[in-house]
Amino acid sequence: MFSACVQGSVLLLACLLGSEAGPLEQSAAHLGNVNLLRTAPAEQRGVRRLHAEKRGRTGEAAAPKCGIYVLDVNEYAAEAGVPKCRLEDIVVAGWTQVPFTKSHVQAHPEYEYMTLPHYFSANSAPWYLVQAVKKGPYFVDSPDQASVIMVDDYCHKLQWLAYTHSEMETQEPGENLLAIYEVMMSKPLWQQRNGSDFAFFQAHTGFAIGELGYRYETTLCESFASSLHFVNVLAQRYKCSRIEEDKYVVVPGSVQFTEIVKLERRRRIAVKRSASAGGGNVSGPKQLFERSKLLFFKGKCTPLRFEWKESAINVGKLMRYELVKELQEVGPEVDVECTGDPAELTELKIKDETTHEKQMELYLSSKFCLMLPGDSQTSRRLPEAVMAGCVPVFLGPPFHSMPLVNQVDYTKFALFFNHTEPHWLAEVAGGVQWALDPAGPHPDHPTDAHWWVPGLPGLAKVARTVDSGTAMLNYLRTLPADEVKELEIGVRRVQASFAWMKRPRETGGVSAAEITMEHLCTYGRTYGRGGTADAGGEAAGGRARVRAKAGMQAAETSR
Repeated sequence: MFSACVQGSVLLLACLLGSEAGPLEQSAAHLGNVNLLRTAPAEQRGVRRLHAEKRGRTGEAAAPKCGIYVLDVNEYAAEAGVPKCRLEDIVVAGWTQVPFTKSHVQAHPEYEYMTLPHYFSANSAPWYLVQAVKKGPYFVDSPDQASVIMVDDYCHKLQWLAYTHSEMETQEPGENLLAIYEVMMSKPLWQQRNGSDFAFFQAHTGFAIGELGYRYETTLCESFASSLHFVNVLAQRYKCSRIEEDKYVVVPGSVQFTEIVKLERRRRIAVKRSASAGGGNVSGPKQLFERSKLLFFKGKCTPLRFEWKESAINVGKLMRYELVKELQEVGPEVDVECTGDPAELTELKIKDETTHEKQMELYLSSKFCLMLPGDSQTSRRLPEAVMAGCVPVFLGPPFHSMPLVNQVDYTKFALFFNHTEPHWLAEVAGGVQWALDPAGPHPDHPTDAHWWVPGLPGLAKVARTVDSGTAMLNYLRTLPADEVKELEIGVRRVQASFAWMKRPRETGGVSAAEITMEHLCTYGRTYGRGGTADAGGEAAGGRARVRAKAGMQAAETSR
């Protein structure tokens, strides 16, 4: 099944589900005849071995056998005295891709547009990974055969997030998950290696404030310190006193490309009709969209301050606000917009929010897309831009996160600018550094930009120095066409790596799920069962400190 998914011409979503695909999945597969991506050369040898092992042949030295067991934490629900989680109780809202509880939506008719299934959520990457593992060559159905154990707690985390978005008073899903974790850690399966052969996926930085949030973060920082973690944001940097960073892998969030498929299909029909009417040739896929815009950015720029943090500055949102204000009126080839409450941005024109499909069309129509942090260091803009073939432009400090920075070469498909006069940092004591200071003070919230350092080693050497957004724009305007073309080719080559579903593209690459599976196996050969490293213990380095909001106070503990 997995090799068919890799080589066939079907959407990975329907392919992974096989005959169990329902009407929604099948209709998604019918958006177009999708060519799944070929494997890229050079840096993807491990993923090539993944497919070679499935076929029983490889030209490389044989690696120790890998086995990945998926542990569904629902099996501990009864012993924990909590109900099992049901994904059908969660729905997703339109283009925001935010999860809500179905009961909340049913009680509010104005939310009738919130009807998408859970896997359209921006936090659904763990689900796609589990489906890929189960259909892949490394999957085993017994923990005794496994070198690494992938914890499937996706439903409980998404339900917790849905409760939070639905403004429900109870935090029952969080209590349920923590109770399940306690049962899991009481089992010999965990205790044999103190969890060092377990892997977790945090697709969100956190779920609750106060005492419950504090307990959850304590569990991550202390109890799960020896485990492997896939994260969208490396929040443990500011939540734990010390971490072993090679056990944390920053991966892209989950975004949907169904709008791109529809837009390309619609455009392909229009091009064909135009060519037929004019007697000309039909344009190929690369000519479907004319990139008439030089630079594009659209995102929320509020709130500029957090009242619950004693009016502390929101660096990411203020950075967006200042740059949009500077660049918004420079010319028709620049399309930068803020969305949010106009009353909070009286000096800046706020444009109406658009549908997600319209936003993807703007990505497809732009050469460069500006990557700026927001409330946290990450956003879904990076994978969306890459999927649409728009060259990412990173401007900092502070810098947007760079997922899979050790797996893909950012210098081949992105541009970097070091702003020497970042006035949005004027109120931030000490400014923002280019590297972490282990001895420095611990921030108490992900909005603290002190730890939003660039993920790319040596970025300071390749970043171009500018003193304004206008200077950056002038550089983009004068960039030779052949260099722009090379960057666009580079983007197409890595598109699959930013997608958890296979991309409708003809260029080479491997998906984020395949890269992550190979990392699971590499980790398992070292830290897993039969691995070369000692089990558990103080793998993350002794004392752990976590912080969580309890009203206006931060709770702290150490052991």
